Amino acid sequence: MRVITRDSVKRGPGYRPAFGDQHFESEPLITDMLAKQLFLHKAHYFDGTRTKLHTHGSEQVLYCLEGKGVVGTETASWEVEAGDVVFIPAGESHWQAAAPGEYFSHLSIRGPGEVIAVVE
Repeated sequence: MRVITRDSVKRGPGYRPAFGDQHFESEPLITDMLAKQLFLHKAHYFDGTRTKLHTHGSEQVLYCLEGKGVVGTETASWEVEAGDVVFIPAGESHWQAAAPGEYFSHLSIRGPGEVIAVVE
């Protein structure tokens, strides 16, 4: 067993290929350095921050923590807020964003590996 304390987690810039130069921050909580089948991080989106359309090689769950956000696919989008859960199948193109004028954070839970494709 390993306990990861709040003070041991370093908050920093998010994964740049998915975000470009937008203001986004990430707190990696469980990475491939610790676990083989699980990745967990807390994502912070500021007003106007939006990921590019991207996919993952594993299923992903977003648990919305604070504020209001928007999640979407190539054809639809949904408004989300604290307490909402989003399930994204492996390989599905998707994006996440802070709602206009809002701050938004979520936990991202998924299998191993990086973003496998960024669709421009």
